[in-house]
Amino acid sequence: MIEVAVAAQRRLAYAHARFVIWRTIECQIRTQWTTRLHTILLVDDESELRDVLVTILAEPGHTVLMASDGYEALRILVERRVDLLITDVKMPGISGFELARQAKLMRPDLHILYISGSRAAVRHTQGPTYGRVLDKPLRASELLVEVSRALGPASNGSNSRHS
Repeated sequence: MIEVAVAAQRRLAYAHARFVIWRTIECQIRTQWTTRLHTILLVDDESELRDVLVTILAEPGHTVLMASDGYEALRILVERRVDLLITDVKMPGISGFELARQAKLMRPDLHILYISGSRAAVRHTQGPTYGRVLDKPLRASELLVEVSRALGPASNGSNSRHS
């Protein structure tokens, strides 16, 4: 009788230990999948390019929000916390530079990167610009390096330049 009780206690302890281990592993996995590095707002009027860039940016664990124009981006910036704005320079409505200026008024600590298929559009801008301009077509590795540089601990607004 005692042997049966001891065996039952052992089975119960073993089942409890398995549950605790399983629960620990489940929490670790859940934390890995839900922990995001930063929130990035990607603004481009070309939907195909937006989709490709979202895939690249989400791979290392960033949360990526999308907008197809500057007005939609401003609405998102009002509603959500964003760490980095990546915007096309030339878009219908407001340009990427104007979007960045308005975004900086709302969020002075916001980091900004521009993407452009035309250096002429970059040269003809007036007023302050913030962040680096990346040329289209973009390489995934180049984009991820620039995102890391913009969001890194050393970037405390020192990436601003004035034209």
